[in-house]
Amino acid sequence: MSNAPKLGSESFWEMVALAMAGGLASCRSCVEHYYFQSYRNASAFLDSCVAGRLLEKVSLLDLYGDVGSRSTPSVRQRWYDEPIYISAPRFRRLHLDVARERLESTKRAVLEALRLYHEELDADDAAILAAYASAITESMLRHSGLAHERRDVDMSPIARLRLIQDGFRKDVKRERPKDSREEIESAAAKRTVEYVNRFVGQAAPESSTSDRLEELQRFTEEFLGRRHTLAEFWKDSYGSIPLGYERQWLPVVRELFRYCYESLLDRGDPEGASEYFELIQHKTQEARKVTTDRPYASALSEFRRDLETLVSDIQKQAA
Repeated sequence: MSNAPKLGSESFWEMVALAMAGGLASCRSCVEHYYFQSYRNASAFLDSCVAGRLLEKVSLLDLYGDVGSRSTPSVRQRWYDEPIYISAPRFRRLHLDVARERLESTKRAVLEALRLYHEELDADDAAILAAYASAITESMLRHSGLAHERRDVDMSPIARLRLIQDGFRKDVKRERPKDSREEIESAAAKRTVEYVNRFVGQAAPESSTSDRLEELQRFTEEFLGRRHTLAEFWKDSYGSIPLGYERQWLPVVRELFRYCYESLLDRGDPEGASEYFELIQHKTQEARKVTTDRPYASALSEFRRDLETLVSDIQKQAA
C-alpha cells in the first residue's frame, strides 16, 4: 500500500479487475479505507457485484468456523458477523493460491479491526471520529494528502479507525524494519488504541456528508462509454483478460444504475435522475453501434430494455 490508491471511478475499475482475476477479498470497510470511498458507495458496489454473481458474500464468522445458532445472536456474534466479499468460484479457480492468501490476509485484518473497535475502544464512534480528524490535521496517515483531500467523504468509524491503524503500521515498519509481521501489528494496534483513547469524552467533529454518488455514476458511464477499458487496470500477473468481460458485468452495471437512480430520487432530484437515465441510455446505444461483438451487442439491447422497464416500475411505485 505504499503506492497511492486509485480514487473515484477508477477505484471501481480496479476492483473489477481484481474480482475477475480471482483475488478480491474485502469487507465494506476494506474498500472504504483503502480507496477513501464512502460507506454507501462501497456497500452498493459490493452488493451489486453479488447480485450480478461476480462476487460471493460470506460472514466472517463462517470463515472462522463459528457454527453456533444465530437465531438469537450473542454479543460476540453481533460484533463479528461482518460480510466478506470474495471473487466468485469461477474466478478464484484461475489463481487458487493467490485467492487463498488474499482471503486469509483479509480475515486477519478485519478480525483485528473489529476487535479493536468493539473490545478495546467500546465502539466509541465520537472518539474515533475526533481522532481521525486530528490525525488528518497532524498528517499522521499513510496518504495524508489524500485523506485531507477526501475528508468530506462519509466513511464509517471503523474505516477511519483502520486508516489510523495503518498510519501507525507505517511508522512501526519504518522504525523497526526487522520486526515480524505479528510484532508490527501488535505495536500498531497498541498505538492506535492509545491515540484514540486520548479523545474519549470529546464531542465528535462535524460529520462528513458526501457519499460521492457521482463517482459511482461516472463508473457506469465510463463502463458503457469506453472511456476506460479493463486492460488499463489488468496486471500481467492476472494472466489473460477474460473474454466477454463486458457481458458478464452488465448485470452489475444494471444494479448500480438502479442504486444511483433511486438515490437521486431520494435526494429530491428527479431532474438529475432523468438526465442520468438519458445519459446511460445514450451510452448504451452508442456502445451497441461500435461493438463488433455480436453477443455483447445483443446483451446491450436487452440491457437498454431492462433499464426502461426498471425506470417505468420505479416511477409507477412513486406515483
